[in-house]
Amino acid sequence: LKALLEAIGSLKSLDGRTPPSAVQLLNDVLDDNDNSSNEFDDGYYLGAIIRVLASTNNEDAADDKRIIGQIQRHMRLDLLARPHGRVLMRCCLQALAQRSLAGRHHVEWH
Repeated sequence: LKALLEAIGSLKSLDGRTPPSAVQLLNDVLDDNDNSSNEFDDGYYLGAIIRVLASTNNEDAADDKRIIGQIQRHMRLDLLARPHGRVLMRCCLQALAQRSLAGRHHVEWH
């Protein structure tokens, strides 16, 4: 499943943009994720999806805003859950840095 989502996130149109439907699907997967009945942490899985979502090249500013919102939401969830290793937090920080370096989002790092 993770490889499929990574492939969907890497889709590009002729002009180098990620199709809005691919971005929406990745957002939906993150929104609908429920790991409450599983005793194992899904931080690596969620982190991979967040990194894929951060690598998308959107044409819509609303998509950019939603991506940053997803990243920030998962950072807050990681702070509340306090998982071992903080895998999700590290992936979120990598995603913010990736978007910042690509010029898609300005991040205040203070």
